[in-house]
Amino acid sequence: MTDKIFNYIFLIFIIFLTNNCWAQKAQSDSILNNFLSHQVGSRACVKASEKIVSDIGDSYNFYNEDLKSKIEDNGHKKNPEIVAHYYYLIAYSHFLKEEDIDAVKNFLTALNFVDSTKNNYLRYSIHFRLANSYARIQFYTKQDHVYHKALYHYNIAIPIIEKLSENSSDLITIYTLIAHAYHGIKEFEKSESYYKKAEDIALKSNNSKAVVRSILNRGNLYLRYKHHIKAEQSTLKAFAIADSIDYPLGKAYCQINLCQINAELLRFESSLKYAQLAHKESEIHDLPYIKFRSNQEQAKIYTKLKKYDSAILYYNKCITNLSSHPNQFYLKKVLSELAEIYSIRGEYKNANKHLSQYLHLNDSLNNIDYKKRIKVAESIHQHEATVFKNKLLEKENTLHEVELKMSKLILLSALALIFLLVISYIIQSRAKNKYKSLSKKILTQKNIISSQNNEIIAKNKDLNDYKINLEKLVEERTLELKEALNMAQESNQFKNAFLENISHEIRTPMNAIIGFTELLEFADENEFKHSIDLIIQNSEELLETVEGLVEIAKLKTSIKQLSLTTTESTYFNQAIFNYVSILKSEIFKEKATLTVELSHFDGTITTDINKLCRILKNLLDNAIKFSPKGNVNLSSFDYGDEIEFIIEDDGIGISPEKLNDIFGIFRKFEVKQNPHRGIGIGLSIVDKLIQKLDGSMTVESELNKGTKFSFRIPKNLIAE
Repeated sequence: MTDKIFNYIFLIFIIFLTNNCWAQKAQSDSILNNFLSHQVGSRACVKASEKIVSDIGDSYNFYNEDLKSKIEDNGHKKNPEIVAHYYYLIAYSHFLKEEDIDAVKNFLTALNFVDSTKNNYLRYSIHFRLANSYARIQFYTKQDHVYHKALYHYNIAIPIIEKLSENSSDLITIYTLIAHAYHGIKEFEKSESYYKKAEDIALKSNNSKAVVRSILNRGNLYLRYKHHIKAEQSTLKAFAIADSIDYPLGKAYCQINLCQINAELLRFESSLKYAQLAHKESEIHDLPYIKFRSNQEQAKIYTKLKKYDSAILYYNKCITNLSSHPNQFYLKKVLSELAEIYSIRGEYKNANKHLSQYLHLNDSLNNIDYKKRIKVAESIHQHEATVFKNKLLEKENTLHEVELKMSKLILLSALALIFLLVISYIIQSRAKNKYKSLSKKILTQKNIISSQNNEIIAKNKDLNDYKINLEKLVEERTLELKEALNMAQESNQFKNAFLENISHEIRTPMNAIIGFTELLEFADENEFKHSIDLIIQNSEELLETVEGLVEIAKLKTSIKQLSLTTTESTYFNQAIFNYVSILKSEIFKEKATLTVELSHFDGTITTDINKLCRILKNLLDNAIKFSPKGNVNLSSFDYGDEIEFIIEDDGIGISPEKLNDIFGIFRKFEVKQNPHRGIGIGLSIVDKLIQKLDGSMTVESELNKGTKFSFRIPKNLIAE
């Protein structure tokens, strides 16, 4: 019953929209009737409301505060989906008018009211349109990091629409836009894969035109990166499909692409042929853009062939095309090319004329583009300033409340003092006039009042001290909150890094275990033994990965405690030697030569031997990874109150620019000549364990010559 009431509130909002644009009322009635029959959040509901907003245009003022407050007051508590849909329509109206900053703000507000556990079409549309707005902002600001925001929201929208599976065209569209975004930030392989996904969906849904567009997009991608053979193959494939389904626009685009490919391969005759075919297609089916492009490509080819009369003829045709369908960007290019041709021919008057037109148009376009960038930058700055100002006001309000309380206390104290002084004066006056004989008692009373005054002054001093202490306490609490915020941000970064790195390193050995387990059913004796060995090897790798993650998590949360033992030096060295011998048989095998030289020292050592062994294991394991056929040396030295351990190898070494990053969590530095598994936490565990043991570490390395890790720990560690 409650949901129906809020649905009616939202329907009243839509009716209000429609009644404020009488010119479109008749056109919107059928869409409104369709909207009334659907539930808020469904595809039909979203599409119907988008159509109404699109038809209304600027006729409705979306900032009607009365309606806005009613919907927020009623919907926020019981049905936030209605509020989310309301903000989505506000954002969508800005999106249609290319007011992308306002669109982003309202899309983000809409997300605050959407249930993140619901995979409905409204949540998909918010993320999808928000990503489109970020993509357009990037076009104006030329800041590639904005593309990453767009990709973030595209990637949230994908699983929602995949689960809904209501319309394959939505999937094709979002895959294509993601491919465009990766194309924009020059990530070729990702762009190619998403164009391929769009093509696969189009094939499954028998959407032949979408298939043509997807293959053609891949052809454009190959052409941009000069993969001419792949570009030509993809474009010819797209052309064949477009020809079979009689898709004139697709055929024309394919012919333009083939013209460009052949021109770059210096096959000018074939290039001219495709340009002429595209021009013929544009004449038959009235395709103005194709007509312009075919004339432009022919002009470029004649310029390369130094047939300047023909080039000038076709560039003038381009200008004629643009007069009926203006595009200042294309006109600028044409004027530049004409000026260059006239300059080559020595016709400097014509060259100067076209160059002047080009410069004037270029200044105009740059000015417009600059104003757009400034507007976007100012909007972003204003939004950030508003957020900062609100936080500052909150802090000032808190301090103001504290000061107000202190002022009230001081005022009450002052009033009490004034009251006592008045009473004292009255008593003294009456005593002088009526009771002169009681002068001693009056003097005593005066002394009492004076004592009370001193107490009040002392209390005032205490209050001032309390105020100072309170200010210090506020400052300390502020610092604690900042530290807590930094810790939360660090934990969030750790979580993100963990999710990005762990999937592959757990899935790889698991896939190997599952795969070789399935092969056991059909394996002969030799293959059976080999499969068992591989299963055991991958199980051990998986166990080592999980143990490393558990250990880094314990170190990260300070759960891992020290277990201190006191050992004679002889037994200590023997324990280390025995442990390293076990490691040698496990991880070195025939891969490399391990040399152990432990110095003798007197007395005892108090430390956590288990953690020390873990440090040595991680460092030796790291050394063997990067010097599989070389030599590894472990040695120790006595420095009085400290012991130094050194692990040296003659492996591939570490470049100087990477030395500062090797102890970070999930840091991996792969090399082609020595690929290996791992999630990049071994050296991070070493660093944290050495800190636990109150020690210090240094590292020296030279590329292609080897690496030297040195760390010192105290002989007698004191428990915390």
